Amino acid sequence: MANQSESVAQDRMATSDGDQLETAGQAILKLLHKAADATEGNRRQALATAQKLSSQLRAAEDRIAQLEAEVRLRPCIESSNSYGRPNTSRRPSIDWLVRRSSISVEILRSHASARSDFSR
Repeated sequence: MANQSESVAQDRMATSDGDQLETAGQAILKLLHKAADATEGNRRQALATAQKLSSQLRAAEDRIAQLEAEVRLRPCIESSNSYGRPNTSRRPSIDWLVRRSSISVEILRSHASARSDFSR
């Protein structure tokens, strides 16, 4: 009879341990699912941001190309000096504008590239 009582007690302890393991396993799985959901949300947000920046970059590049074309097509003869020669004093400011816009595009590209690397 004592052996039978010990056997029943051991079975109950094993069942109790099994229930605790099952509960712990379920808790771990819930935490993993929660972390996966949060990661997916962050990935989607990063992708949306990268797409928005990419679109803005394309628009900025198009605008820069348009402005560069206008600058190249506009003759420098708009204002002539007293000898009838083109006044080239405005040319350095136009060159500066073109350089500045190119730098801005490079900065936007590097930000967009960094964002797209992050979303992978």
